[in-house]
Amino acid sequence: MRSVIKIENLYKEYRLGTIGYATLREDLQMLFASIQGKPDPNSIIGSENIEKNTNRILALNNLNLDVEQGERLAIVGANGAGKSTLLKVISRISAPSKGTVKIKGRIASLIALGTGFHAELTGRDNIYLNGAILGLRKKEIDNKFQKIINFAGINKFLDTPVKRYSSGMYVRLGFSVAAHLDPDILITDEVLAVADLEFRKKSLERLNQISAEGKTIIFVSHNLNSVKKLCDKGILLDKGTILLKDKIENVLSEYIALNKKRIIYSKNHPKDNHIDSIKVIGVDIINHNKNLEDVFHVNEKIGINITFEVKKQISDTFTEIELLSSSKIHIFSSIDKNHSIFDKVGIMSRTVWIGPNILNKGLYFININLLSSIGDKIKRFLVIDNAASFETIFPNNGTTLKNTFPDKREGLIAPKLTWTS
Repeated sequence: MRSVIKIENLYKEYRLGTIGYATLREDLQMLFASIQGKPDPNSIIGSENIEKNTNRILALNNLNLDVEQGERLAIVGANGAGKSTLLKVISRISAPSKGTVKIKGRIASLIALGTGFHAELTGRDNIYLNGAILGLRKKEIDNKFQKIINFAGINKFLDTPVKRYSSGMYVRLGFSVAAHLDPDILITDEVLAVADLEFRKKSLERLNQISAEGKTIIFVSHNLNSVKKLCDKGILLDKGTILLKDKIENVLSEYIALNKKRIIYSKNHPKDNHIDSIKVIGVDIINHNKNLEDVFHVNEKIGINITFEVKKQISDTFTEIELLSSSKIHIFSSIDKNHSIFDKVGIMSRTVWIGPNILNKGLYFININLLSSIGDKIKRFLVIDNAASFETIFPNNGTTLKNTFPDKREGLIAPKLTWTS
C-alpha cells in the first residue's frame, strides 16, 4: 500500500495567556529572525528547558507518522495529548510550527460542529460550497446531492440558513457531506457523539463502506468500543508524541495501562507481590448478546468485561469497578469476591452486569481497581481511571405519556419501581 499521509519532525507550538507588554517585542524578534532565516529565538522547539518557558506549550513534539492508503487509523490518548491538534494540522486548518506534512488525495474532515460551513448560507448552499472546496464540479455534486440529503434526513430544512440548525442537524449534514463527496481521506473527531443513536450507527456503517472502497479513515474518540468496531490500527498519543503505532487491540491495551495509578503503601504492604503480577489488558462494554456496544437503552442490561493477564500467581486479590457519571459523581461500586481467577498464570476475564432499569439517561465512566486483603483490611494496589465509557438513553416507544419515557428523569439513577394500592 502507498503512503497517503507522511508526517516528518512535526512540531506545533502555542503561546499561552493573553496579549501583553512582551508580545510585540517577541513578534518583532520572530519577524527579524525569519527574515534572516533563523529560528524563532523565543520558541521552545528544540529547547531542553521546556519547563522554564511557562507561557509556551508544545502540543505536538517531533512527531513522525506514515498513514497508508485504506488504513482505518484511530488516534487514542488522554485529554491534552494532542489528538485534535494533529487532526487540525493534517486537515490544514492549522499550520505546523515546524516540520512537514505531505498528503496525497482529497481530505474531508469533520472535527468540530460546522466545520467547513458558512453560517449565513443554507444547507443546500453549504453542500455545494463544501464540494467546491474539495475540488468537485457542480455536475459531480449534483449527482451526489440526493444521497447527501437522504442520509442527513434534513430535507425540510435544506433551504434554511445553517445558523438556525441544532447541533444534531449540524452533525447530520456535516457528516453526510464529508462522507458522500468521495474524499480519499476522511477525518472525524468526537463530534459524532452529538448525534442520536440511530444516526451514529448509520455513520459507522457508512465509514465501513468508505473503508471497503479503499479510502483512508482517521478516527478520534474516547469511546473505545466505537474505536474497536471501526479501526484496525491505532496510534497512542501522549504529550504530543507517539508512544505506539500498532494493531488497535495492542494500542488500546497500552492506553488502559497508561491510565493506571500505582498506590504506594507502607512497608507492611506486600506490593512487590502484587503490583507487577496482574495486567488489565482489555475492558469491553457488551450487550446481552456479548457484542461490543457503546449506547444502551435504559431498559437493557449492560456488561463490563475485564480481561486480565496474570503473570504471577497471587491470592487474596479482588477486582472492583466504580461507576461514575459524566460529572464524576460516584454512582456505585461492585467487588468481585471470587479471587480464584488469579490463582493461575495466563489470560482470563470476568464480566459484571448492570441490570436494566437502574441507570438514568447519561454518559458513564468505569474505573477499575485491584484490591488485596491484609488481615482484616482491604487495600487498593492498582487503579485504572476511565478504563471504559458508555451512554444510556430512553427508548422512543411512542408519543403518549403512557408508553414513552421523558427525555431524562431527575436524580442520578432511574429505577423502574412497582406502585401498588
